[in-house]
Amino acid sequence: ALQATESRMAPKVNFALAQKRSADRRLLHYDVDTRNVIVAGTGRPFPLEVSHAAIGKHSEGLALYFETIKFFLYLMLALLVCCGIQPLAHSSANNNLSTDYTVNVQSNTQARAQVCARETQPSAILGTSIGATCNDPLTASYYSCPTLCDVFIETSQDLATLGDLCAAHLPCTNSALTSAEKATCCVERLMPELAKENTPGANLACGLLVSVVVLLLWTAFYHKEQLKNAQRINRNAVTVGDYAVLVQGLGVNQLTRQQMAEFMSHYGEVASVSFTKNVGSLLAAERDLSEARMRLAELRAWNDHGKGGGDGGGRPGASFRAMFIRSTDYSDAAVAKAEAKCAQLKQSVDQLARLPVVNNGEAFVTMNYEAHANNAFIDHRRGWGELALDYVFGCCGVAWGAPRFNGRRLTMSVPPEPDDVNWENVNIRGQAWYERSVKAWLALAAGLGIGAGIQIVFEQLREDARASVMDDEIRAAALGENPSGDDGSIGALTAFSGFMIVAINVSLQYLAKVLTKFQRFHTRTHFEASLTVKIFIVTVVNTAIVPITASRCDRTTSTQGECLWYAPGGLIESAFYLQLFNAFLPDLIAYLDFAGKSRQSMAKHAKTQDMAERALEPTEFILAEKYAATLKTVSLAVIYGPVLPISYLIAFFGLCVTYCSDKYIALRRARKPVRMKTMHSLYVVMSMRVLALTQLIIAYDLWFGEEKKAVDWFTAGLVIWILWILFLPLIKACIGIERDEAFEDGGTGGVSYHANMGKGAGANAAPPLPPRPEEDGESDLSKQEKLIKCDLLGIKLEDFDKGRLDMYHPPLPADASEGTIKNLVAEYRLFDEPTKGDPTLMRGQKPRTGGFNVNPPGSMPRPQGNMFAWMGFGGGGGFGGGGGGGAGGGSGWFTPAQQGQPTYQARHQPPQPGAPTGYGPPPPGAVRMVPPPGAPPGATVVYAQPPPGAPAPFPGQYPAPPGAPPAGYPAPPPRPAPAGTFPALGQMMVQAAQELRDSATRRTPAMFGTGQPTIQQHPPR
Repeated sequence: ALQATESRMAPKVNFALAQKRSADRRLLHYDVDTRNVIVAGTGRPFPLEVSHAAIGKHSEGLALYFETIKFFLYLMLALLVCCGIQPLAHSSANNNLSTDYTVNVQSNTQARAQVCARETQPSAILGTSIGATCNDPLTASYYSCPTLCDVFIETSQDLATLGDLCAAHLPCTNSALTSAEKATCCVERLMPELAKENTPGANLACGLLVSVVVLLLWTAFYHKEQLKNAQRINRNAVTVGDYAVLVQGLGVNQLTRQQMAEFMSHYGEVASVSFTKNVGSLLAAERDLSEARMRLAELRAWNDHGKGGGDGGGRPGASFRAMFIRSTDYSDAAVAKAEAKCAQLKQSVDQLARLPVVNNGEAFVTMNYEAHANNAFIDHRRGWGELALDYVFGCCGVAWGAPRFNGRRLTMSVPPEPDDVNWENVNIRGQAWYERSVKAWLALAAGLGIGAGIQIVFEQLREDARASVMDDEIRAAALGENPSGDDGSIGALTAFSGFMIVAINVSLQYLAKVLTKFQRFHTRTHFEASLTVKIFIVTVVNTAIVPITASRCDRTTSTQGECLWYAPGGLIESAFYLQLFNAFLPDLIAYLDFAGKSRQSMAKHAKTQDMAERALEPTEFILAEKYAATLKTVSLAVIYGPVLPISYLIAFFGLCVTYCSDKYIALRRARKPVRMKTMHSLYVVMSMRVLALTQLIIAYDLWFGEEKKAVDWFTAGLVIWILWILFLPLIKACIGIERDEAFEDGGTGGVSYHANMGKGAGANAAPPLPPRPEEDGESDLSKQEKLIKCDLLGIKLEDFDKGRLDMYHPPLPADASEGTIKNLVAEYRLFDEPTKGDPTLMRGQKPRTGGFNVNPPGSMPRPQGNMFAWMGFGGGGGFGGGGGGGAGGGSGWFTPAQQGQPTYQARHQPPQPGAPTGYGPPPPGAVRMVPPPGAPPGATVVYAQPPPGAPAPFPGQYPAPPGAPPAGYPAPPPRPAPAGTFPALGQMMVQAAQELRDSATRRTPAMFGTGQPTIQQHPPR
């Protein structure tokens, strides 16, 4: 361990190299050479105006995130037009806000009224809300709306001689009155002419029905477009996932890679097999040991620096050590303590390494061709009826369904990308994983409940204090005195209450991260999707649901005027400022990046190369947090929009700022995100459906519940939402919301995985690479990482930087134990040669997924030649060489004896002297096919009509195969081909020929180890 630590120490830190490596970890755009291999040193940042499609070639999740913001902008515009403009216009035209109240004194014979003014002024923010009309007696605030304060006096005195009525008769609801003032107080009520009005039906319709319809229609449009975007991205970026199959259901086993490869070879050539193993704890321990060794090396460097007469760098140096070494002390005692920690971790690693290693039940099988992976998907795609029969009669020895492996039913699905797999978590599965999930959600609910309780307490204290201050100001204004309320203490309480909201939000978000990590998701996609939902729930409940329920508004006849929603500093004003700060402040903080700049400024204090690179490492662009923040902005607008229509406009401009700032951060500062699936988009759709129902309930129960007309609008909106959910599958089918990722065009163009990994012919014909900065001052750790990957690939070190795809293997620190590295290379090393396809059909295997379909796709240069070679007309491709282009190699028309009989059959007839060879042009209207060399016993010939548009044959076009016997196969009877025999296959061949013709525009491979695909030599569009 000590030797490994010493090897990591560099005599001098190369900060230029550290900055270069930091830049290489960002999202970069590369040129490619004539072999579509990246040109070293051409990496450069994307232009900020780059399209989402160009970003998607490198990061599908990032591209779909920016598309999500774009669709949210459309949603805010739609809600503003459909649900915001009319209420805004009505509130502006009927703004009755006023701080005046009228004291109306009556006696037996007279009446006198006097207008009194409060000290506060009407709020401009409240003027944009539906409360500006002051026409709802149950929610109108007496602090903001004109009121009439009645008092009856039994006197015959002339009321004109009573003096100042405002000072003599204060509102009885004022909490600052003395006992004497309460005896002469007046009873306050809303102006009668305002109370007679009702909430306009358009406001109710917008808040209870139109918004629900708009949200549901938007979810359908967004879901469909995001699936289309994901398909386009998948078609234009080749990754190892296009070749791979995730095999599940193997159970805990001791299978070898070769055994799995032999089973999968019945679907085509197998390039590699990667089992998931119960080594998660070992991988985590190796990672912890690597981190401890890095800190020990840095600590030793500081210790040597101090012994050489150097200082500790002052406060910045101490801050650096506290952040990266976790100790400000670098004395001999601190070094000894760090060495003991490393020794303890090394002992733990050794103990874990001695545990028996087994396969967990999953395997990433990388086929050599995309078509062969499709064969596996097709064969294991069975109907519900067949699956039911398999489960019912399978125990009786009657085999139904797809082929089994060692008697086990298998599931084959589209795998995640290698950098999406959390290899440390794959050993947590089944009941253990579900128990963790239940505990995590219960803990989150408990934390959310505690946070909500704290927030409600502070919110009520703040409202009570604010009401007391406003009452004191009203009394002082009426009596001509100075208010005795302590505005400073109230402001401090308000500020502290707001701080508690922020603190609770931050704490709950941190708790959500910890609990999501505790669940141990197997992929980063599932981790971030779950984290998105947790943060979304936490923020919406904490910033919208809790403040609304905590705000005082009983809406009863006995508490008229006490509702503080529309009071100065009340719920609506707080919601406005909350949305305003939420829309712009987080983006401003992220753009300024104080934490990142602090790390970069402290990097100069690093004493080792590895620690300098760690300090300069780009910040992580966590999509889960970005999605949650965007959803929070939209949710606040949707929830508060019915009563504060300007919320839609705030959210629109906030999303514009979010888009610009996040795009700049992602393309200029942040680390390149891993390749993840489209699950974020699915969770956005689900969240918006729930948000539509939540908004409907809040609008009815809180905003408009007292209106009799609201029941009808609420019922209509609720019925529409329920019908939408019940008929969701039918709606998806009608709109076209469907994606079958297993059978999408991966864009590989028939190129093998081995060729894209630099194993094919001409792989070593790349031009010499220019000198790289790593050659001057490269640390031993970086070289060791490259050596491990070269061993996994089976290549030389000088070929490492050539463009190639990634491969499935657990990440491992370069300074891990020798035994762990050796086992990793042995278990995950790329096959030197692909396992050849086995044409023998397994029991239950679909014929079109095996047989000659296990051959490589055609390799003839001309599409027409390739197509007819597949049909058996001779030529370079033949049957053994494939044909069929993108269709998957081999026609599959030669049916083995155990399968159903072909459409037409004919016995071999001896040729007559002088008769044609039988290998010339076929009879008009028919295509003659002969068994290829090496056809299985019992193979028969199927005749079918040629595809539409097939070229007419000419003499000599079809020479006899070398060594073939004289052919004498007569033409079949002139009758139409039965339905389903040829036409569909003919159309498939024509399509395959067209795909081969367009193969020049196929996507290009990605870099090994980074997941960055190479792209053409032109600016991204």
